[in-house]
Amino acid sequence: MAVCLLAIPAMARGRHQPPAKAIPTRPVPRAIPRPQPENQEHLTQWMERHSNMSLAEQQRALQNEPGFSALPKQVQQRELDQLARLNNMTPQQRGQVLDRTEAIERLSPQQRQLWRNAVQQMNALPVQRRRLMARAIIDLRVMSPEQRERVIASPAFGAQFSDGERQMMRFLLMGEPYVAPGPAAP
Repeated sequence: MAVCLLAIPAMARGRHQPPAKAIPTRPVPRAIPRPQPENQEHLTQWMERHSNMSLAEQQRALQNEPGFSALPKQVQQRELDQLARLNNMTPQQRGQVLDRTEAIERLSPQQRQLWRNAVQQMNALPVQRRRLMARAIIDLRVMSPEQRERVIASPAFGAQFSDGERQMMRFLLMGEPYVAPGPAAP
């Protein structure tokens, strides 16, 4: 559920890719938003620490993480499959997934709940409406938080999306990290 927004770019293009599931935080690194005690490792840190390993070695390392064997077998397999998906991504795609995961992990418990509710609401929309909103979110996520809010609050945007949909987008964008654009190419 936590990474349902991974499917937004695919939905906007009209293709469906299964949403990536999270790799479990220490005791096993997790992308699922949960409060992070100071001594727990985030998914990004776990991936960096194991980046010099093959997929098979990473999967063994994940299986050896404290608490992994206590997870239900279905969850264990989902986490191993997610690790394989992450390894099959381009570095840019993997970076985007990890950045989004970190953004969600930094949310307060209340913000995470608002985000989760917005994901559920988005997934309940009719396909065409969900695609329209997904395209808008893709455009908005490259903007600074201030720019995002100006666009969402604009009359033109209000004519296209209901107040509830615009609020849903605000909550969904809480899980979208803003990355300032780099210098323009000469």
